[in-house]
Amino acid sequence: MSKEYKMIYHFNDGESWGGETQTVSLTAEQVTFMLNHFQSSNNLEVESKQTGEVRKVKDIKSIELIF
Repeated sequence: MSKEYKMIYHFNDGESWGGETQTVSLTAEQVTFMLNHFQSSNNLEVESKQTGEVRKVKDIKSIELIF
């Protein structure tokens, strides 16, 4: 069985989403696909499952993976 990861998004304004508050877990293959997809356009958006807030991918400073 593949290990599953949770992502923590760190934004340029200092806010962070994810980790223990995120219910989404991804395999390494899914993480790779998503990161490649993020590079395709700065207009893509991510949504917080906890709050419903939407942010642009271009506002992400870094992404941390935890398991």
